[in-house]
Amino acid sequence: MKTRKHKGWDNGIGWTAEELVWTEADTERMRAARARNEVSTPITSAEIKERYNLPDIDESVLDTGP
Repeated sequence: MKTRKHKGWDNGIGWTAEELVWTEADTERMRAARARNEVSTPITSAEIKERYNLPDIDESVLDTGP
């Protein structure tokens, strides 16, 4: 990431701001991390159920509120 600086005036008050900018190098680092499987990916409820060998939930016993 690199930083881009902004300066300006607002009602006579000077201000500065910094913005983080995504670069092509960041994209390449992310691709390399994904290739090494170091970036977590979303997991579905079905995958969780399978991974931890969870039973089916009987939804009729769930409290759905008023």
